[in-house]
Parts: sequence; C-alpha cells; structure tokens
Amino acid sequence: MRIAFLGLGRMGLPMARNLLGREHTVTVYNRTPGRAETLAALGAEVATTVAEAVRNAEVAITMLSDDAAMNEVAQGQTGLLRHLPARAIHICMGSMGIEVSAALATAHAQADQGYLAAPVFGRPDTAATRHLWILAGGPEPQVNRCRPIFEALGQGYTRVGPNPALAHALKLGGNLLTMAMELAASEILPYATKAGLPPADYLRLLNTAIFRSHVMDGYGSIPARPSFDPEDQTLDLAASELLAQACKDLGADIPPVDLLHARLQAASARGWGEQDLAELTRTFHLETGGEEPPALTRATPPSPPRPKPLHPPPPRTVIQSEEPLPSPEPKSAPSSAKTARKAEPAKLKPPQVLSANRFDALEDGAPVTLDLNRSSHFELIHGQVWAWSEGRRYRTFWTSLDEVESTFHHVMFLRSKRHVLLRPEAVLELRPTFGGGAKARVGGDVELDVGRTALARLKDLLGL
Repeated sequence: MRIAFLGLGRMGLPMARNLLGREHTVTVYNRTPGRAETLAALGAEVATTVAEAVRNAEVAITMLSDDAAMNEVAQGQTGLLRHLPARAIHICMGSMGIEVSAALATAHAQADQGYLAAPVFGRPDTAATRHLWILAGGPEPQVNRCRPIFEALGQGYTRVGPNPALAHALKLGGNLLTMAMELAASEILPYATKAGLPPADYLRLLNTAIFRSHVMDGYGSIPARPSFDPEDQTLDLAASELLAQACKDLGADIPPVDLLHARLQAASARGWGEQDLAELTRTFHLETGGEEPPALTRATPPSPPRPKPLHPPPPRTVIQSEEPLPSPEPKSAPSSAKTARKAEPAKLKPPQVLSANRFDALEDGAPVTLDLNRSSHFELIHGQVWAWSEGRRYRTFWTSLDEVESTFHHVMFLRSKRHVLLRPEAVLELRPTFGGGAKARVGGDVELDVGRTALARLKDLLGL
C-alpha cells in the first residue's frame, strides 16, 4: 500500500517507523525536515511539501498535535484536501476537536475522498512497541481497507460506527478519565508520604487491589518517580485536551472537568507548564499547607529547547517560525535547559517604558525603542516575551504576558492563544478555518491562529 505519513512528533515518529518493512511504500512529511532523516535511513521517502507527500498515496495518515496543525495541513494550495487523489483515504489519528473532525469528513466527501477518524490511546513508548489501542470511526468498507495499517500500529482497534467524529469524541472522553485518574493518584500521595508509605509501593498496592489497570501502571506511577521523562505528557498539553468546550457543545455537565482544570491552571501558574503531569502532586502539597517538595529533575540529559507541542509552527506563518533563539550560555554555564532559560533574562536590564506607548527592546543584542501602536502582538517563547512590530520580532525584558498587560494596563489585549497576546487594532484580516477558529493577519505574511472562543471576543472588539 502507498502510504503518506504526515506529522513526525513524539507519537508520529515511532508510528511511521512501524509501517516500514511491511511491504508498504511510505512517504513521510514533517514541518521540521530534520525529523524525517532517521526514517529516510530506514527506507522511507521524504517529501518537502504536503502535496508531494500525498500526490500518489492510497492512504494519508495525519498524526498532528491539535486542531490548528490539522487545519494548516489540510487547507491551502498545497494542502491535503486539494492534492489527495480521489478515493484515497485520510486517516486522522491525532486528538482533534469534534467539530474539526466532522468538518474534515464533509470536506473529504465533497472531494470524493475517504475519511476515517482513528485516534489512539497510548504514549510514545507504547507507540514504539505497537501497543496502542485505536478507535476507528467511519464507513465499514474503509475501515476494512485500512485494517493492515491498524494491525501494524497497535495491539487492537475498536469500531465505533460510521460517524468519524464519534471516535474523536470518545477519545477526548478517555483523555479526561485518564487525567482525572492522574489527579486522584497525585492527591493520595501526600497522604501516603505522611503515613510513611513509599509512594511507589502504595500505588502498586492500589493497582493490585482496586484498579487492576495497565493505564494505572503507565500513568499512575509517574508521580512516584524521583525524575520525569521529557517525553511524558505535560501540564500544558493536558490543559489543551480538557473537555470544557466539548462538554459545552454537547450540553454535558461533568464536574471533574472544572476540578481538573483548576488543578492544571494552579500548577501552570507556578511556572510548571512544561513539567510532567506529576507536578499536580506539588500543587496539592502547597494547597494543603505542606512544604514545597523538591522539584523533579530530568532523568536524562536535556535536549535543546524546543517549541511546546501545543503550538507547532505551521509553514508560511512567521509568528511560529523556528527562527533560532539567541545563542546559548557558554559551556561553563549550568547544563540544565530549564536553568539556562531562567538565567538568560538576568543579563537584561529592567524593562523601560519611556511613555504610555513606547518601550525598550533588543534587536540582535542592540537596544531599540518600539512603539506599541506599531506592534501587533507579544509572544511567550521559553519564558521570554518577544514583541512583534511591523513584521519583525524583538526580544523584550518581560518574562510573562501578565507583565506586559500590567505595564500597559490602559490597553485592551486579547489572548488569541495561551502564549500569544494580541492587540486587536492590529488585525487586518480574519480568515475562517475548520472548527470555528480563524487566521488573523496582522501584517505582511504574519498570521496568528485564533481559537473559537477568542474569535468571538475578537469580533466583538472589532465590531464585526
């Protein structure tokens, strides 16, 4: 079978590798080209565009991190919808919003293409060992046609009927249950610790006597570890997968959503957004009046700073480009990437606001003065705020978007994404995307992803 695999992130890379050597012709594409090099050495063909990857494909698999990434790959002159051959099948295996999945099904049907929603339960390690569990939603003939692919990627799959969006709805529900279990495990650990019970032993006992779940084996043991794996699910990623919007759309009231959201927000507010879900334990310790436990440390040497999974940089979008950050610390500096990121701002002088709308920044290390009225938005990258002015990026002296809002308290800003602070007056054009969101053009080729909730507020501010 001729397969195109789009998206070589933490999950996609091992999944694509498992398709090689099984009499399939596999073409891979990733927006960061270097991710495909290891697969090329194993026999995969590497494409430089989505169009090139899917042009001759019988099946195109996408394993992307969120709705925005899916929209970017599916649409446009070089997108999946325009170039996937007729009667070829798109298998969407990432965790997508219900409306996005339904919109994709409609768009593919109009293009005479097949569409299956097949999100997976599992982590990168289970993807590598073919132990994923797949939810397959879509027409039965298409599911049968793709059965060899499912068997190559996982230990089994469940058919959920002809409606593809139902598979993504069930996946989101499963994510909530998994994270609620992680929350429960995190909150019982302080009790175990104070009672003198080794946390790892206690969780093992609970899973033997109560849960008997391989999920608890994989997720429940995370808070008991003295270190965390950089590949573990992060708090920010977990927060992005909450069912708040889906519950609202379906009219379902699920109290654990609010509780879990509060826990995640509390941990992220303490600067733990890039940490593993195990940091929920630290949040609960502090909320119950306990002393802050030691920070978790990486079990392996840190990899270079990379963009968060929540916000993959799409092509043709300057705001999320992979332009290198300033040079790293000398080799004599601490090796921890987290320590290095915190240490960098110390070299900068305190922020200088020269007037109500003028502020200091750096361009290639040289001081410059920027006018807020000519600035479109601020972006938080690895603990450092960057200002975008007239299509160019400048490093500021702030380390959080809250500091920017506090400084310019007289200005109305909008959080178009968790890491982007938009000045609504800078928006020149809004272009709708799948799932009810939009692309906001703020100058030249610079476009920002705006989610559905933020879009409603933006339209209200702009009088649209």
